[in-house]
Amino acid sequence: MFKLAPTHFVSFFEKDVSLKDYLKLDENVVYYYFQIWQDEDDHILADLCRRFVDRDLFKYVEFNPGNQYRDLMDLKECFIEAGVDPSYYLEVDSSSDLPYDFYRQGEDEERLPILLQMPNGGVERAL
Repeated sequence: MFKLAPTHFVSFFEKDVSLKDYLKLDENVVYYYFQIWQDEDDHILADLCRRFVDRDLFKYVEFNPGNQYRDLMDLKECFIEAGVDPSYYLEVDSSSDLPYDFYRQGEDEERLPILLQMPNGGVERAL
C-alpha cells in the first residue's frame, strides 16, 4: 500500500495501459513519484528512489557470463551477507545495437519488429 496512491501507474500495474495513460506518464510525473516514494515504508523502494533522486547511482562493471558465471554467484552471496537483496540491487544486462527491426516476410524473427496499434485497436507490424 502506497502512502500516496500512484494514480498515473495504476493502469501499468493492472496491465491495462491505454495510449492516453502511456502519454501521461512522462519524465516529470515519474520524477515526482520518485520524490514521494523516498518516504515510503518499503525500504527497497525508498532506497532506490533516493538513489535516483540524489544521483547516488550504482556502478557499472564489465561481465562476461560465459567465463565469469562463478563470479556472479560469489557476488550474489556477498550481497546477501551484506544484507542487500541481489534481486533488486544486482542486474546483469547486455547491450544491443538495434532493439527493433522492420518485418521481413519469410525470415526468422531474431529481432523484435516495431508494432503499430491501429485505430480499430488491432496491432500490425510496421513495414
